Amino acid sequence: MTKKTKSIAAVQTQEQHDLELAVASFAQKSAALTQGKVALNNELISTRDKHQPELTQLQPQRDNALTDVQKIAETHRKRLFVRSKCVKTSFGVVGFRKKRMTFSLKQGETTETVLQKLKSRRPDLVATKEVISKNRLYGARNDEGFRQLMDEVGIQINEDENFYIKLND
Repeated sequence: MTKKTKSIAAVQTQEQHDLELAVASFAQKSAALTQGKVALNNELISTRDKHQPELTQLQPQRDNALTDVQKIAETHRKRLFVRSKCVKTSFGVVGFRKKRMTFSLKQGETTETVLQKLKSRRPDLVATKEVISKNRLYGARNDEGFRQLMDEVGIQINEDENFYIKLND
């Protein structure tokens, strides 16, 4: 019994031969790049493993020190932060800043019920957003008269082409 092997199709033209060589060169460089990334990752992992015990020990110590600084700042807030929300030290700046405002719904409320209540009481607090339906435009681009409509309203649809290479595994 003979073993069947895949044969590479005979290159018929010079252009096909040039393309075959260029793709082979690309595949070779891609493999070298992948090997380099693997080597780099292996070195990073070994370095991380070497320093991990020390980092594991230092993290809670730093967190405790941060808690200590925050306790002191909170305790003496009225005296330390009279003129400004921050205090400069020789090692850095300590201060309080307001967080970004957020809102949440009370328990039992839904977005829809809150929207309905706001619409009836304070419609100025409800935003309505109108946008162009791009998906419907893309779907209608081959409809009769669509080109004329696009020209009238000032729309153009661009469809670019990307080159790709998918190497064999």
